[in-house]
Amino acid sequence: MSAASLRRRVSETWRITLRWRHRFTYALADQGFYSATNFLFTILLALWLPLDAFGLYVIIWTAVAFIEGIQVALITESRPSIASAYGRENRERLDSAAFWIATGYGAASSLAITVCAAALTPWHTAYGGPLLVLVAINPLQRLYLFFRRLCYIRDRQHIAAAASLAYGAAMIAGGALLAG
Repeated sequence: MSAASLRRRVSETWRITLRWRHRFTYALADQGFYSATNFLFTILLALWLPLDAFGLYVIIWTAVAFIEGIQVALITESRPSIASAYGRENRERLDSAAFWIATGYGAASSLAITVCAAALTPWHTAYGGPLLVLVAINPLQRLYLFFRRLCYIRDRQHIAAAASLAYGAAMIAGGALLAG
């Protein structure tokens, strides 16, 4: 291998490394903000809430995790493979369809939570308020996850990281406000 060929290879490898370095850093920041927020939020609620109220939070958060798992499995993770099968020329149509699917899933899962709230509130009145709050924020959570994934598909990891930072601030501020 000649020196010129080696220089070209090293230069190309360095260019790719720099390009991926930024993507990796923003992706790490995005996931770090998102995960750290959920962890910190749970720790703060454990400190702020009485034990029975924290137990209620854990049950409701488990429902959120279940709803999110379904969205990830059926909508979020399948999106890139569907998009790659139809090519770039159909990108706007696919994005629009995926947006409406995520919106519909948010509405349907909020409806299911409303039914659960109606069934659980007579049994245990403490579930009513938190479940109704979840009904209100659930569609926003579904869209947040959709747009976060779309940022990665569109190579906009910096926007996903900024959104995760905003999500973290909103969660902690909202928890502090609700905890009183």
